Amino acid sequence: AGHIGLNIILDSHRISAGDGAEAAGLWHGPGLSEDRWVENWRGLARRYRDMPAVIAADLFNEPHGLAHWGGGGPNDWARAAERAGDAILAENPNWLIVVEGVAKAEGSHYWDGGNLAGARLRPIRLSRPAQLVYSAHVYPASVYGQPWLKGPDFAAHLPEIWRRHWAFLFEQADAPVLIGEFGARLDTAADRAWLQALTRFLARPAAEGRVAWTYWAWNPNSTDTGGILQDDWEAPQHARLAAIRPLLPEARHARHGRLPSVAMLFGAVKPPS
Repeated sequence: AGHIGLNIILDSHRISAGDGAEAAGLWHGPGLSEDRWVENWRGLARRYRDMPAVIAADLFNEPHGLAHWGGGGPNDWARAAERAGDAILAENPNWLIVVEGVAKAEGSHYWDGGNLAGARLRPIRLSRPAQLVYSAHVYPASVYGQPWLKGPDFAAHLPEIWRRHWAFLFEQADAPVLIGEFGARLDTAADRAWLQALTRFLARPAAEGRVAWTYWAWNPNSTDTGGILQDDWEAPQHARLAAIRPLLPEARHARHGRLPSVAMLFGAVKPPS
């Protein structure tokens, strides 16, 4: 990956075998204690410490269910994220620590792992604060019919929803945000309106290095969204590429006279090796 210019973010996606998010929404459970989860991350940080293509740890995919933000206890995701993040940084101080949200926080329900509203009053505090990156997942109604994705003018209200749950973090310069998953098949007018609203909302902060993103997914066999590639695993889906073009580095280079990339975000917060 490093030879062809790819960066790698390791992701603790589940604690048991299967597809999608962990059913219980927790980073610990039968067969895997939180202590073991932290030690697993510590071991990965040591293993890849001298491999510069590996740049970050996404601590856990889509905490939800009993996971909560703050308040203490075994299911306090903010507490656990700080514990794992500091353990990683003790082994590898150059890695970025990617912390997703939960589902319910500050009286509001949002996408699993996407609700970072709790960070307003209870931000993540790491031993190396500059390594923190918050992360949210953002999807359209075709993935799940959330209430804020309904109605003829739903797209006009999306910036308010996004600011409430995650965008306030980069707008207030609290910390950079990685949109770790977003994507759609674009088969419906609603999905097209959603993606147009999202790219319009993110284009400027992405160009300025305050937000970065990774599209779900490259491969075509995602049942929810399909992928950038067609079913032959070679030709691209041109409509999807065109839809996200406002966020692509080439497009931003042409508009701003420079070549922003993931390094604009990560380079700003990652100290030199």
